[in-house]
Amino acid sequence: MAVSFQVTIQDNRANMTMNTMSATGLLMLIYWITSSTEAARILLLPFNMNSHVLLFARLGEELGHLGHKTLLLAPSNAKIPHEMAHENFTIIINPVPEKIPYFSSQDLSEIVVEYALAKSKLYLLPRYLGYFEKILSSLQSDFHNLWRNKDIMRKLENFQFQFAITDFGTGEFSFLIPLHLGIPYASVSISNYPMVYRVPRLSSFSSQSFSDEMTFTERLTTFAFDIAVIAAYNSSVHNINKYVPHLKVTDGFELIVNSSFWLFTEDPALSFPKPHMPNTLGFGDIMARPGRPLSPELQAYLDESSQGVVIVSLGSYFDYIPEFLARRFCEAFRNTDHRIIWKLANNEFCHDADNVRILPWFPQNDILAHKNVKLFITHCGFSSLVEATYHGKPLIVFPMAIEQPSNAAMAVSRGLAIRMDISEFTSNELRQNIETIIQNESYTENARKISSILRDKKETAAERVSFMIEHVLKYGDAHLRTAAHKLSLLEFLMVDIFACLLAILILAAILILVFIGCFCQMLKKCLRKAKKVKVT
Repeated sequence: MAVSFQVTIQDNRANMTMNTMSATGLLMLIYWITSSTEAARILLLPFNMNSHVLLFARLGEELGHLGHKTLLLAPSNAKIPHEMAHENFTIIINPVPEKIPYFSSQDLSEIVVEYALAKSKLYLLPRYLGYFEKILSSLQSDFHNLWRNKDIMRKLENFQFQFAITDFGTGEFSFLIPLHLGIPYASVSISNYPMVYRVPRLSSFSSQSFSDEMTFTERLTTFAFDIAVIAAYNSSVHNINKYVPHLKVTDGFELIVNSSFWLFTEDPALSFPKPHMPNTLGFGDIMARPGRPLSPELQAYLDESSQGVVIVSLGSYFDYIPEFLARRFCEAFRNTDHRIIWKLANNEFCHDADNVRILPWFPQNDILAHKNVKLFITHCGFSSLVEATYHGKPLIVFPMAIEQPSNAAMAVSRGLAIRMDISEFTSNELRQNIETIIQNESYTENARKISSILRDKKETAAERVSFMIEHVLKYGDAHLRTAAHKLSLLEFLMVDIFACLLAILILAAILILVFIGCFCQMLKKCLRKAKKVKVT
């Protein structure tokens, strides 16, 4: 009895100690949560494109978990991730007349596919310019519907936002709501235009279309594109003044400069190394997260796939694929021993292939988390790249536009991907590459290494963004701004310096030539005199 009693006392003491430790830990956790984040009311304004809406929703969800009050404003035809909403993250829908956004339309899909398949891009230039005009028209229509919706505008005004996060892809319209509400804002960009952001990322090594080791032609192309972006912004001032005439904006570039900071969808694990400024921040890992439970049907399909599963998703651009190209993919898939899950709008393709399942949509991140998924065939958009590498999956990449070629070049250089050309590949090449990646463990090993690098951070992406917002709200953003914003484009690119140096070199060359000319003249005179003396 004495022994039993003693043991009971010791157990009770241990339980009391554990309970005390648990209570202390809980109090510390509560203190950390409440003290580490000063809640702010944040408005999120994404571009009406599925991947962008998902990115902003993910950021809003995570900032909400940190204690901020976040609100996502999205058009009614966008793919709205309502499942992410919670008490601190609200989604407001802006009703628009179009059933689908232009970026999910068959028209755009056909243009992008045609551009990707073309050997020469020049003859497609008129159509591509028309594509940009339609994008601008779509953005303007969405914004106009929002601007005249008094109920939504009243809600935005009553919410008393303190900060906004806008999408650079929305162009000048992204800044109008923060300007109207009179609140500071940050800008999100899938790229990092050095001429726009005044970040020292020269066209010699920083590009959204190529790797960091470029040929002369690629560097020239990158430089010309960066210049074109500035020209496009400066030409859009009339759209701004139409809605907020009292601001009297004379230069579209000043709206970008007024961003408190910029968020780039990049990460050291998945991007070529690039310099940052105090008001720039990479947050590409915001899309990195564990998989959530799948539907019973998908779960069973993946569990039963002992030979491995290949996931195929070439982005919303590629939902409307030409039949000849679909046959090429189907032929490759039909001749493998692996199950294929392919995201595609048209489910009529591959109907005779028992191992191919075509779905109009699937939870990409959650499927990639499954152990039986061996390979991801993708267009190499950054969000897809993050999700795949977070789960340690190797890739076959078919880059087509925007930042995808640069992402693909990075993935190949890190040894986790094979790159293929959508305009030239054959079914046999695709089938061979599928087998190469699945059978060669080095691709998976490299993907797992990149996954470890991606996960190895002291802070989450949302925590880094949260700190920047709180910092700006406390102290403003003047101390974060570089004087490069006060320079003209020619001064920023040091054209004036190089012009001065060139002028000095030319002047020096002229002086040297004059000196040589004078010296030669003197020499000739001396020779003539010497000749005369010799004759006499």
